[in-house]
Amino acid sequence: MAQSSDYDITIESSIDTPDTTITVDGEEYPVSSVGRVAAGDSMRIESSAPSGAEYDIYLYNSNGEIADTADGPAWTVDTSNFDPGSYVAVLYSDGEFKAVQPVVFSPFEIEMDVPNSIDSSAETEVTIEPTEITDADDISVVEVVFTNDETTRRINATEAEDGTYTATLPTDVPAGEYRIYSTIRGEERYNERNELLGISDSQEVAVEEANGGSGGQTGGNDGGGAETDGSTATASPTTTVDTTTQTTRTSTTVETTMAQGSTTTTTTGNVVTPNASQGTEMSTTTPATSDSTWWSIPDRSPWLLLLIVLVGAFAAKIRSA
Repeated sequence: MAQSSDYDITIESSIDTPDTTITVDGEEYPVSSVGRVAAGDSMRIESSAPSGAEYDIYLYNSNGEIADTADGPAWTVDTSNFDPGSYVAVLYSDGEFKAVQPVVFSPFEIEMDVPNSIDSSAETEVTIEPTEITDADDISVVEVVFTNDETTRRINATEAEDGTYTATLPTDVPAGEYRIYSTIRGEERYNERNELLGISDSQEVAVEEANGGSGGQTGGNDGGGAETDGSTATASPTTTVDTTTQTTRTSTTVETTMAQGSTTTTTTGNVVTPNASQGTEMSTTTPATSDSTWWSIPDRSPWLLLLIVLVGAFAAKIRSA
């Protein structure tokens, strides 16, 4: 049943909540806020109605019983006369409820640590610390409500050993401004949920867009290591061999094909020795080895012939003398 726009009932220290309904005397009524007062403190109720209208204000407890009544328009209630828990103040006129306002007489003082803004790319935890200010029923659940006009999320908090509670804020929500508050509920059932025993202040928090990543890929291995997934690598030139003349020079080029692993090249004297890891396939151009003495020089026959001719001429000259 819709509340009459001509009638209104308000309670100080109320906070806005996501739209919902509550049931009073068998009828459902839309509500969008909850009044709060510490159990034992006084609560001020204000009401308004069309000029000349007669009405009463009733206070219902969680058992659906009338706990107290007044004839308005303003009423100060001493909550020390009532058990902590959930109540509903209703404005009654002409045989029906014209306006309803839920309220909680809370046995808890609730502190909540919330940042001013969060990045949707990172998880953010909030901490809830309830302090019991009077005898209270056991806590059934502590819930964090994260809401704005388009989105509402409810997150159950986890109790820590020190009696505090933590909850992780959602990251899959659109960027924008949100309200956040926490609730404490007991074991008893009321309006198809566990009875509300406490509600914190509402705080504003901004959800910011996630920072863009670099989107790049890392290069090769650190230190310029070679790729080893079946690629072909060419070792740095160390020794060049002229195989046509078979004369050893100072450096040669070694090309190594690697199926896996890596290959290093070491040089000892004029011999190039590839050192491959196990499983490495290599094809290597290797220089021919030559002796270092003068008589082992290639193509020496003309020199020997000339020497023989000179020796023979010298011997003939001696004989003719």
